[in-house]
Amino acid sequence: MNTSLYVYYRVNDDKRAQRLRQWRALAAALAAHQPRRQCRRDDADTWMEIYPDVSADFAPAYHAALAALDPDGDWRASRHEEWFIDTDNSPAVPG
Repeated sequence: MNTSLYVYYRVNDDKRAQRLRQWRALAAALAAHQPRRQCRRDDADTWMEIYPDVSADFAPAYHAALAALDPDGDWRASRHEEWFIDTDNSPAVPG
């Protein structure tokens, strides 16, 4: 079953350069999963990370990479994770 991770958070001006460096390092560490970053069309301070079609073993690798880049936990505390599954091909999920 295909799973995708969506992570959204707000980025304050005083943290923008730091968050961009962290994002680039995280994207490099997880490059095999083809991560993307977007911002809201009407609010450039709200960022969304997208990890499409990841396997079940992605979560531990993702959390380990994130923890390594955020030793004080500040970035992790601001992030909201949403995990979605592809229901088009799954008989277990009502459509």
